[in-house]
Amino acid sequence: MVTSVTLHNFKCFKERSLRLERLSLFTGLNSAGKSTVLQALLLLLQSHMQQSLPKRGLLLNGPLLNLGTSEGILNRTADEDRIGISFSTATGRAEWLFNYRGPNEDLLTVISEPHDYEAVRFFSAPFQYISAERIGPRSAYEYSSYNVQTKGHIGPDGRYAVAFLESRARDPVTLEMRHEAAADDSLISQVTAWLGEISPGVRLDISVKPGTSTIELRVGFTPALAEAIDYFDPRNVGFGVSYSLSVLVAVLSLPPGGLMVVENPEAHLHSKGQLAMGKLFALAAKSGIQVLVETHSDHFLNGVRLAIKDKLLQHEAVSINFFRRDPSTVATFEVETPQIDKNGRINRWPDDFFDQWDKSLDRLLD
Repeated sequence: MVTSVTLHNFKCFKERSLRLERLSLFTGLNSAGKSTVLQALLLLLQSHMQQSLPKRGLLLNGPLLNLGTSEGILNRTADEDRIGISFSTATGRAEWLFNYRGPNEDLLTVISEPHDYEAVRFFSAPFQYISAERIGPRSAYEYSSYNVQTKGHIGPDGRYAVAFLESRARDPVTLEMRHEAAADDSLISQVTAWLGEISPGVRLDISVKPGTSTIELRVGFTPALAEAIDYFDPRNVGFGVSYSLSVLVAVLSLPPGGLMVVENPEAHLHSKGQLAMGKLFALAAKSGIQVLVETHSDHFLNGVRLAIKDKLLQHEAVSINFFRRDPSTVATFEVETPQIDKNGRINRWPDDFFDQWDKSLDRLLD
């Protein structure tokens, strides 16, 4: 598990260290640095996947991220043309220093790096990354045996989620994340049960289209007073089920010791579904998966808080990182860390930290 990350001259942070826990939440105002921290770790993973690390450098464009050129990577107030990323785990610390050679590069060359990669098991852990921009409803979805069978990846936009679910439908889900309403502990049953928290009665029908590299998904609903299931093209169901499907497949398929990075898991979900997502990710953290979540949802946060109150997860396993710009300058970014206690209560609420409902209510009651 990654216990801390430190950035030097990386994007909006001239120097910043953050403590991470089993479940780390990244919240705050838009364009305040939340994604920057996640991107630093994802760039290391991407560069390792593409065999750019060790030796060559930090690959800015690849299968996980496409950040353009180095012009947007070096901090605007940097005193030197060097960019640093480091992280710590229980077994050691790894530090990289990269060279900024000009604004049009898409590879930051290595100046220094860890001598012993085995000291940190970050690169060897199974992981899934689901970005904010995901595949929505489709009549057919992509199939890739290399990504699904060999790499075990769903893709940042979830394009292989349906194929992954079809291929690994009978894989068992880790005990702590199992939904009590599921027919059994298989991935397909568990995904369906958790989808039921978002859209009650939902059912999935998946079939491979012979002779093609596509796979078909139909979404059905069980009527309350009948056994028959009405199935529909996902394009006629809406975005909620399709957008959350990749998130559910990703987290439920990970084993203990895995890493889950997800942006806005609450997208297109009703408040009840957002609450259920918060609970699920708390259970994932309890199972031994490290979860890094960027979220704008107070309902997701409350799902985590209620899981703590219900003794499903220890409060020490959760960290909150609230990002915002210093209003006096556009170049200074602040990070505050409110704490959750054993009853799910938060010790302090900085201005703009999930307080818009209270501000609006005060105006309505004025």
